[in-house]
Amino acid sequence: MARFCKLIIMIIGYNCLQFSIYAQNWYTVDKAKNQITTTTLDYAYVVRRFPQSPVPGIGIYPFKDSAGNNYSNSIDVCGTGYAKYDQSEATIKSITDKGKYLELSIVTGKMDMLQRIYKGTSILEIEYVKRSCIWNEDKIAKLPNSLFVMHGLDDMNVEKWRSVSNKAKMNGEPFGDRFIEAAGGTISGCLYRGYFIFGIIDQKTGRGIAFLHPAKVTSGAGAPVAPLAKSNAIQFDAIKDWKIWDDFSAIEYFGFSAKRRWIYAVSKGKSEVMEVGKAILDNGASSLANTSTSSISLENQGKASIAQKLFIQSEQGLEYVNEFRLDGRQKEFFHSSDLQKNMNINK
Repeated sequence: MARFCKLIIMIIGYNCLQFSIYAQNWYTVDKAKNQITTTTLDYAYVVRRFPQSPVPGIGIYPFKDSAGNNYSNSIDVCGTGYAKYDQSEATIKSITDKGKYLELSIVTGKMDMLQRIYKGTSILEIEYVKRSCIWNEDKIAKLPNSLFVMHGLDDMNVEKWRSVSNKAKMNGEPFGDRFIEAAGGTISGCLYRGYFIFGIIDQKTGRGIAFLHPAKVTSGAGAPVAPLAKSNAIQFDAIKDWKIWDDFSAIEYFGFSAKRRWIYAVSKGKSEVMEVGKAILDNGASSLANTSTSSISLENQGKASIAQKLFIQSEQGLEYVNEFRLDGRQKEFFHSSDLQKNMNINK
């Protein structure tokens, strides 16, 4: 019997390694699907044709919060030319558990990134090691009662957003400086530690997605929404690498040269967009990590009849392998310290 059990464990371990599924008590990484699932966030890199694009591109889809709500049509797509996008598959090169966060090295055809997911939060930090994109773009899923919120600006519903974006267009481009002016704000009033804090939320539920974008301000290179007399010597600052289009779902970072930005889901509306954004910029995202999170719910992963997990306890140099058979209705929790005694197959 002991030999039989050992053989079963070896087979299960081989299958888990074959499918490249790595898990700890609060995260699962499926390298074959380029999917990362934590107790609070679920996202993947896939090549797909997103709305208003004639060709597919690689990007983050979906981007789900802990309740399973998706906020992405394709986030962080890499533009390579007119109506062209990077279509290379992503590769997860390495997975490193840093305690407060999980760090992944992810490579596409045009981008080499370090991504960090902070324990107990929905915060995704993207550090661009190398980029050869002409622009990056976030295609955001439309929400039932969408509201655009931004530090330094009044909130905008769909109609207000469209009006401001159209007013801001110059030669067909709604550059950031003109968008801010058309919305009644100022660049300095919208900046927080050199970043824009903004998001799109559902007015009724408070759920949505938020971004921290490092603003690149070019002094004296902007143009006013309402043209001034030539004798007026006022110089306008410019935000040329940030554009918000009037379809309420596309934010473009043209000539984006910054090395780092953050994306996070919220459930408590505008206040959470601002509070979390400021906390990240004030104290770092690791200050928000919840190190007490020790269990992973398999409830939402029960859609498949078999969910395979490979648990690795790196400090002791031991590997524990388990296979959980789920019917989609069960809710089961497993703690990393209980792995040795949970070497059962749930039939």
